[in-house]
Amino acid sequence: LDRAGRKAFVTRLAAHPLFQAFGRQARPTEYTLRVLRFSLDHHMNALARLLGRLIYLVKREFVDLYARRTQIKRNS
Repeated sequence: LDRAGRKAFVTRLAAHPLFQAFGRQARPTEYTLRVLRFSLDHHMNALARLLGRLIYLVKREFVDLYARRTQIKRNS
């Protein structure tokens, strides 16, 4: 996000009813936005890792299952 885009984002965010409800002191500063963006990145990373792990486990299970099935076919 470039400077202008960030500025527009801040203004849009500031117009949000949630921030309006808190009054002027809750106007998001660059710092708050940085923290927000960081936590978002962090959660996305955690989520991606979790998804990757899940996919890996499921894949392994299927590979095991397939190997066992072919082995049974070969043995009979």
